[in-house]
Amino acid sequence: MTNRKIIMKHFYFFFILLMSMVGTNTFAYDIVVRNADGKQIAYNYINDGKELEVVKGTNETGYRYYLWHEYFGTYVIPEEVTYMNRTRKVTSIGADAFRDCDIVSVTIPNSITRIGSEAFRHCPKLVSVTVPDGVKRMEYGAFANCSSLTSVTLPNSVTFIGDQTFYHCEALKSVTIPNRVTSIGNYAFCDCSSLTSVTIPSSVISIGESAFRGCKLTSVTIPNGSIGKWAFKYCEKLSSVVIGNDVDNNAISIGTEAFEDCSAITSLTIGNNVATIGNYAFRNCSGLTYVTFGNGVTSIDERAFYDCNSLTFVHITDIAAWCNISFFNH
Repeated sequence: MTNRKIIMKHFYFFFILLMSMVGTNTFAYDIVVRNADGKQIAYNYINDGKELEVVKGTNETGYRYYLWHEYFGTYVIPEEVTYMNRTRKVTSIGADAFRDCDIVSVTIPNSITRIGSEAFRHCPKLVSVTVPDGVKRMEYGAFANCSSLTSVTLPNSVTFIGDQTFYHCEALKSVTIPNRVTSIGNYAFCDCSSLTSVTIPSSVISIGESAFRGCKLTSVTIPNGSIGKWAFKYCEKLSSVVIGNDVDNNAISIGTEAFEDCSAITSLTIGNNVATIGNYAFRNCSGLTYVTFGNGVTSIDERAFYDCNSLTFVHITDIAAWCNISFFNH
């Protein structure tokens, strides 16, 4: 074997060894800083290094480094961090940052403006959360599967609640949607099996697919928002529903099977804002006896009230406006 081949062989071996070492020892964060309480938090530099984002304490291969196991109990995220004689604000909690951790409570500072997707997903011991002013969006699955979460406070700064944000938070009992929220995402509160109370403001113009499916809501008022497929399906305790009662006429719609199998509904008010009622929207609402229709309805699917066998009284506020509704022409 020539000297050149020997050198290339050794170089190749050294290169593979070096890359292996890099893969083992490179971590998915820029710095680690210890809090005043002794616990450490991992951060990445963001915004050209001017700010910090909280990230999970693992290496690039996903190995759960010792830092991960410090994410437990009561956790305090600082508003600012000093490292190498420079102080930076902590403005973001990154995707997966505390996912699958055993934290019981977390203090989120007012400096935070973003909580990333699945940031606290499956934190089974997390009991309560207060989201600070400044956070505008609740990202995908941010608190999903937090089975002990009983209380959450959302600030008025929030305008968007993303898909699966509180999915399967089975201990969550009540929630007030801030009055700047315009959209509630798909499965946002799906399978929150203890959720008995929700306040939906008139700012909400869209309620996503399965958003409240399987909740234990007893009553709900939806002033101004179109309702997606299966949005309140299997809400078996729901007895009173008011839809489209806001003063603005936005021609909202009630989607396919939106309230299917809500067997406890006895009273339903369809306000002037409602334009269309979809296929099987109230199917198997076996307790429904009384429906009031506003004058904005232009189309009711012929199977919208399928198997509502107890429905005995329908009140129409403006008979003349109903002459051309498709429901009566089938």
